[in-house]
Amino acid sequence: ISSADEILLSNWVYQCFTSGQLNKLMKHDEKDVDWKILERMVKVGLWCVQDHQSLRPTMKNVILMLEGLKDIPVPPSPVRLVE
Repeated sequence: ISSADEILLSNWVYQCFTSGQLNKLMKHDEKDVDWKILERMVKVGLWCVQDHQSLRPTMKNVILMLEGLKDIPVPPSPVRLVE
């Protein structure tokens, strides 16, 4: 990112997710990462930061998704514009 560019964390995370580069989200030892759990957490997080409240999951569904008891569809892009 150049100094002239601005990016929101949620948009950057979404870009990493859609490009299959979740490793960019990790700062430390990647060998100990459970990538399926990380992907699940990222998907849930992306659902939780949607601009439209109607798109965000309930807390009950968040818990079920994090526990792996509910399927997590691919979240839409968190389209926020930086002014």
